[in-house]
Amino acid sequence: MTRSILNRIIGGLGLMLLVVSCADNSEVGLLGRAQVLVCNMVPEDDSVTLYLDTTVVNNSPLSFNELSPYDTLAAGRRSVIVKSYTTDSVVMEKAMYINPYRNYSFFIVPMDSINKQISLVATVDYLSLPQTMTNAKVRFIHLAPKELGVNLYTKLDTFTERKTFTNAYYKTASVFQELKAGKYTLRLTDVQQPENQISTVTNVVFEQKKSYTILISGLKNSTDYPQQISVIQNN
Repeated sequence: MTRSILNRIIGGLGLMLLVVSCADNSEVGLLGRAQVLVCNMVPEDDSVTLYLDTTVVNNSPLSFNELSPYDTLAAGRRSVIVKSYTTDSVVMEKAMYINPYRNYSFFIVPMDSINKQISLVATVDYLSLPQTMTNAKVRFIHLAPKELGVNLYTKLDTFTERKTFTNAYYKTASVFQELKAGKYTLRLTDVQQPENQISTVTNVVFEQKKSYTILISGLKNSTDYPQQISVIQNN
């Protein structure tokens, strides 16, 4: 499987845009097939490989904030295994039922802000077209272990800013919702202290009929793995 990643740092403001394409290989199963994307959000100097049973999902180990595009894999009851590239050992194993004919994202993350064990945030990605064809579909996922609850505000061009996602806590994911396509400013604030601005990025373009995942990842007050907003274009 060939990893396809486009990283674009816009205006030096810490936005990473990851555009997803499809992988080359496919796995056939009796229950049907599903599409699986893998993203490493563990802020450590290590790379990881994810397996479904004995099938390698990402052939190239993924470093922090790297992803492997959707790959076609057999649905059904699978064992999700994450191995460390540095130690060549299993750092996480979890049984999971994968429904056929669905798209999934597997985010490999720290257990919490203190525990260095690895856990998995798995989402079902509903990538159907928006009801309004001039809109984009957007969701928000909180993957920054040392950041408490956040609100995400969006501002389209010169229009009024709106609170789009509220009370997002670590390892939670929103559903997709529709936004008008266009150029946005994204602003994160603290849930408890709304005046406390966590991060702002500008010139984020959401295209018509596309689906996007907005992430917060990294570590608060870290120079090695600074906290940042990333955007994945899912289709």
